[in-house]
Amino acid sequence: MKSYFTFKGNIFAFLLISMFILLRYESYSQCNVTVRLRGDIGTEQVRFKQGSTTLATHTLTTSFQTIVYSGFNGTTFGVEFINDDGPRNVLIEWIQVGSTTYTPSHGTHSNASCNSSGALFCNGTLTWNNVSCGSTSCNPDNSSAPPFCAPTPTCSSGSYLWSQTINSSNGNANVSLFCPGSGTSSFIIPGPYPSSFANGPLTLNITDVVSYDGYSGRNTVTQANEKWRLVFKKNGVTVATTGYTNDVPDQRTQGYWRGSLGNVSVPNGVDQIIIEHWGVTQSCTTGSPNSVAPVSVCISATTSQPQPDINLTCADGKKVTLHAGGTNLNCGGNPDINISIPNSGQVYQMVVEVIYKGSTNPGNSTTVNTLNPAGTHTLTKVNLSGSSPDVHVYRGTITGTAQNVTHNSNNSSCGSNWGLQSMVVYAYRNLNENISQTGTFTNISGYCDLQSYTIPIQTDVAPRTLVIQVPISELTLDNRYLRLKATAGLVTAETIIYGPDQTLNTCCVNIVTVTLNNVPGNTNSVNIEIDTRSSTNPGGGATGCGQSWVAAGITTVTAQCQVCIVTPGSIGSNKEICYNTSAGTLTNNTSATGNGTITYQWQSSTTGCSSGWTNIVNATNATYATGNLVQTTYFRRRARNTFNGNTCDEFSNCVTVTVNPQLTLTISNDEVCGGGSFIKTVQASGGTPGYTYSWSSGLGTGNQKSIPAANATYIVTVSDSKGCQAVGSFTVTVNTITATATNDGPLTCIKTSVTLTATGGGTYAWSGGGTAATKIVTAPGTYTVTVTSTDGCSATATTTVAQNITVPTPTATNDGPLTCIKTSVTLTATGGGTYAWSGGGTAATKIVTAPG
Repeated sequence: MKSYFTFKGNIFAFLLISMFILLRYESYSQCNVTVRLRGDIGTEQVRFKQGSTTLATHTLTTSFQTIVYSGFNGTTFGVEFINDDGPRNVLIEWIQVGSTTYTPSHGTHSNASCNSSGALFCNGTLTWNNVSCGSTSCNPDNSSAPPFCAPTPTCSSGSYLWSQTINSSNGNANVSLFCPGSGTSSFIIPGPYPSSFANGPLTLNITDVVSYDGYSGRNTVTQANEKWRLVFKKNGVTVATTGYTNDVPDQRTQGYWRGSLGNVSVPNGVDQIIIEHWGVTQSCTTGSPNSVAPVSVCISATTSQPQPDINLTCADGKKVTLHAGGTNLNCGGNPDINISIPNSGQVYQMVVEVIYKGSTNPGNSTTVNTLNPAGTHTLTKVNLSGSSPDVHVYRGTITGTAQNVTHNSNNSSCGSNWGLQSMVVYAYRNLNENISQTGTFTNISGYCDLQSYTIPIQTDVAPRTLVIQVPISELTLDNRYLRLKATAGLVTAETIIYGPDQTLNTCCVNIVTVTLNNVPGNTNSVNIEIDTRSSTNPGGGATGCGQSWVAAGITTVTAQCQVCIVTPGSIGSNKEICYNTSAGTLTNNTSATGNGTITYQWQSSTTGCSSGWTNIVNATNATYATGNLVQTTYFRRRARNTFNGNTCDEFSNCVTVTVNPQLTLTISNDEVCGGGSFIKTVQASGGTPGYTYSWSSGLGTGNQKSIPAANATYIVTVSDSKGCQAVGSFTVTVNTITATATNDGPLTCIKTSVTLTATGGGTYAWSGGGTAATKIVTAPGTYTVTVTSTDGCSATATTTVAQNITVPTPTATNDGPLTCIKTSVTLTATGGGTYAWSGGGTAATKIVTAPG
């Protein structure tokens, strides 16, 4: 008869047989898992699970199905029923992992009360543990070892790994830690360490550790506090410690814990790393060795500065103030804590932190109440590292303000250091005190050790005073000490306390203050050391540990900002210039100085040194060239210092550039008639009277000169009594006119009048009278005409009229006589003029053929 496993339910309750904390699982070789199952009504749904991971989801039918899942590589396999609503049921016949078959009887249901012969009718998951694909690798989750083994270390490239192996036959390790007195309680991890570990500041990240314990018979043994931590040292001094690993689970042949130990900050690096058993600082169970084997440690280092939780600059005008209150251990009053917030109108946000010790704590959260305005606010538990055990820190943010914050104690007892310890309110204020402030939530604790951490701070341009405040809780009244040392650069100071500040109540808080004077401006971090080692007890030599303590809140570093300071320097002296000329470069007599970055801006005004200033575009150098000016102008230089986000301005002396009145010399051109000379007069205007003139062409000085009537250009320079000059020029243009006179003479016995003709344009005037261009005369002689042009220039011309009235004396001859042979004779006349022969003919000669 087949055995079936039947279950109903939609509540996932997948329980591993190994109930200890498993943060990572080993990977083994892969194989198929085959599941044979069916549903009652055919709509049932199941999930295949590997640990808490869903591998696949399937809907069933009423017939048996064989479903195969490929790629299984774990050690537990489960089938979860996810949609039961009454009539649905799932029946599982068997599963096969690799080549091995398992029946329901090999599995475990998450609710054992549901078991019956072949049918289970309740919610849950059927799980088969310690199944694998047949890998030869050892399984650290095997609760029935041998073989014994621990998980394989996981460490990323670039990290430092220390590890050891486990004897597979007996579970022993080369390095095992025991409570003090039972064996080795600490182990120095051998080097060499990475070179990056040597110097700081560093953040060391302990990303993966494995803690192991295993031997035959261990499945019947319970040992408490099988855990350890890492201690980091530099030059023999402890500079940081981690929190402890979790306890290795008991009642198993082998058990382990795997996880992270968080990170620690160290100011100057480390040169020694120690694995230290819990019992070094605590009390072990009597008669129990509490043995545990550290199997592997993986550490990486980063050098980047952490970002502070508070980062206020000088320009922000804000500040965080700390207000603390303790509880009453003397049973003389209410164990609750009430804190009044002074000047609450400045507050825009509050962070409230409450600390408990011991089992009488609120659990995962608690509340505080506020008044004015009234309200209830939840604080949640935060993780804490360090060596003080059983401390519980709660923190929350309240937006806005309140005049009072109250926490009602979770326990009414006030007779011991257990229960409510303290409350601190961090009030974020709009408060301009010219400060910068950084702060970091440290979340650490300690006892009989040295812990250190680094707070980033802002740089400055000059040395400053730093005030460090650390709220410390869990302090007792038994006069044990706590030394808080702060170092910034080469400046160190410390404060030693011996218990709580009883002005804040009898338990258990003290806001410890350390002041560092004259810290260099380029220092960018403060290292804090909290020391409660017995070897450094200032009151008891080398005996007795100091306080156990908690510094979970904000460590604040406050610096008074340097005041913005600037001296403007000085520029050149007053100047006097002529109109439309340059004053040259205004010099930088002395440069501006300040404690930040200096920039310049030149300004000008035309109304005076006390008003009307405007910036000159692009005039940002130490000197300034004025360019040409046409009116009196005033100049100054602004020096601006930018410091810590603030600016301050100062102005140089005022330089006056006086522009003298404009000197003007305007000269007109001249058009003259040719010949001779003319008088030229020039006269300047404006400027400052007391003019002198200088003429070109060697004409000398003075404002009036005789100028030749000839084409030429002349330049005159005038200077006033201030030495300013104006230049003028004029051109002499000679207007020319040409006169001519002619006549159509001479006068003769026949021609009794002659016409005189003048040319040249303009008007005419003839000697003897006449204004026309022509004139008729009847007498011989010389006649003069004056021609005047439209511009008044004149020219004369003459013409002579001749007269010829002399009677001619004619002669007549011939070459005759006529003969028989000479049949013609030539008559020849003399006497000039014209001729008229008897019988006709007008030439000087005439040929005749007849005597007469």
